[in-house]
Formats: sequence, C-alpha cells, structure tokens
Amino acid sequence: MRGETVTLQRWLDALTTEVLEARPWLLLWRAWVALMGTDWPALGRFVAKAEAALRAGEPPESPHWGELLALQGWMLRAVGKTAESYDLGVRALALLRPDDWFLRCLVCTNAALAAWTQGQGSVAREHAAAAIAHGERAANSSIAALARAISAWISIDEGQLSQAAAYATRGLEVAAAHGRSRQPTNAYCHAVLAEALPLLEPATSIANLHGVAAALFVAPLRALALEAVGQHDAAAQILATALGCAAPEGLVRPFLDLGASLSPLLRRLRQTLPTTHPAQPLVCQILDRLEAYLPAHTSLPLAADRNQQLLPEPLSVREREVLVLLAAGATNAQIAEQLIISERTAKKHVINILGKLNAANRTQAVTLAREAGLLA
Repeated sequence: MRGETVTLQRWLDALTTEVLEARPWLLLWRAWVALMGTDWPALGRFVAKAEAALRAGEPPESPHWGELLALQGWMLRAVGKTAESYDLGVRALALLRPDDWFLRCLVCTNAALAAWTQGQGSVAREHAAAAIAHGERAANSSIAALARAISAWISIDEGQLSQAAAYATRGLEVAAAHGRSRQPTNAYCHAVLAEALPLLEPATSIANLHGVAAALFVAPLRALALEAVGQHDAAAQILATALGCAAPEGLVRPFLDLGASLSPLLRRLRQTLPTTHPAQPLVCQILDRLEAYLPAHTSLPLAADRNQQLLPEPLSVREREVLVLLAAGATNAQIAEQLIISERTAKKHVINILGKLNAANRTQAVTLAREAGLLA
C-alpha cells in the first residue's frame, strides 16, 4: 500500500493549487495521503482546506462530509480526544456511501481504537469486526491486518489468548494470500502472537519473526505499556534502542503513529540521552513533527461530552452511535445493517435512548437530543 500512496501523492502534488483547491475530493485525497504518511501538519492543512471547499457548495448529506469527519476523527484520536474521535467516526459512517468499503474500513478501525481506549471492549470488538469485513471487501489486507490485531488485543485484555492468536494468525494468512507478507501492519499481528503465546521476551527479539520492521513497530507499544505500569527505566531503554535502530534510515512512522501518547517519553529521552547518541537527532525530529501538529488540534469543542454529563443517566458509546443514525432517519433495520448488529439489538438501543431522554417517540428523542447539544 505504501507504493500506491507515494504514487498518489506525486500525482496530487503535480497539480496546480487552483486545480486542487477547486475540487474538495482532491483535497480529501491529499489529506488521506498525509494521514497514511503521518504528516500531521500537512493533514491539518488539507483538512482545513477541504472543509472550506465543502462549506462553499457541498450539500450536508454529501459523502464527502463523511470523509472529512473521518479524517477529523483520526486527528482527534492522535491528540488523545478519543470520545470526540469516536463520535465523529459514527457521524462519518452515517454519511459515507454503503459500498465505500475502504473508507468504512478506515473509519471502523479508528472507532475500534477509540472505543477500546475508553474501555468499551464490546463496542471496540464490533467495530473491529466491521473493519475486517470492510477491509476484505475492499481487498485491503493492510488495514484488515490492523483490525484483526485490534480484535486480538481486545481478546488478550479479556484473557482469551487462543482467540487472540487465531485473529493474528488469520491476519498474516490473508496478507500472505495477497502477496503482502512484508507489509508493515503485519508487525502488529506478530506482536500479538509474541504476547499471546508467548514466544518472546525482549521487544527487540520480535525482529526474529518479521525483521527489524516488526521490532520498530512493536517496541514503542511495549515502551508505553512499561511506562504505564511505572517501569520508566525499562521503557526508556526499549524506546532508545528502537530509535537507535530506526535512526540510520530515518524511520519515523512507528513512532508518529502513536501520536501524543509517546511525547512525554520522547521528551525525557531528549533530556537524558547523550548528545552523541545516534537516536538523539531522530528524537528531536519526531518531537518537532508531533509538536507542530498538536497545538492546532488540542482545543476542539467538547460540547457533546459536557452536555452528555447533564443527563440523569448518560448515553453509552453505542447509544450515542444509534442516536446519530436516528437523527439521519434510519429505521431499526437500517441501524442494524449499518452497525452490523441484530435488529433486535438495534431496537433495544432505541428503547434505551427514549428512556434516558424521556422521549415518547424517535422524533421527540432527536429533537430533545439536539436541544441538549448531543447532536450537531
């Protein structure tokens, strides 16, 4: 997928500014390219330009608005705003074309990560399953491998190690069948196997499974995990080693992918590593790219979350998702199809929403939700 992304970027960058900015869909494509390359400053610029172009003449029900919301959702999750990221993803799914499998796969993957971060394991699993299905329909083994890895990590959290290993193994099998045994996202599946079986101890040993690329993708995740449980020295050592391996080739993607969560550890390394350490220039480069992006995107509105807290019983993550679809006029059957749940479950969610909003019917529920600021 990297080759296709680079080719698309070259093609788009060859266009004149006038041609690019007159066509919102081209700006959205360029924003997706920036996301794939973790070029956060460029992502912010092109998202802003795309939004301005859409406001100039695109109807609110256009799928292009769904693309914009999806991109904004990825941006928010990168700065730690997972609840808002999830909400934007739900709204994006309501606007995207039903057969746009690739974009739906990306949105569901981000929603799964956002829900998982919030401790909503069952919701995260549903979105990860949807992402896998959409990825296979789009014949995109790369993003499907990541979705399977997410499903596997959720299984590990729940103590279901055999199921986790099955998810990861299937992800690698599908990638191999598509001739993509060396795609970077496979590293996440290898990391799951290393954790679930367990086959390996040191993070750097993961290179035995998938080469240096796997070690570089897994080591930052392992460093964050150690940092979270107070093993600060071990976290710093693992991250410094990974950065040292990445420095000769200037590989920044494994570190930029983790966004703001890695910044505190990187800042500490910048202060503690000797100035002659081979990783020092790369640490500074990564921090510069992260910090150039973060300030512009850390103050997005939180009104929906604040208003949600005013309810006697707040809506769950899934109920907020259903509420957005209700506002779009979806029936129970359409909600079930969109969220890949049973119609009976969809009906149950609608009933819960009506009760929590003290609404007599669906129309009143949407009206009350808008008045409460729960819907845009």
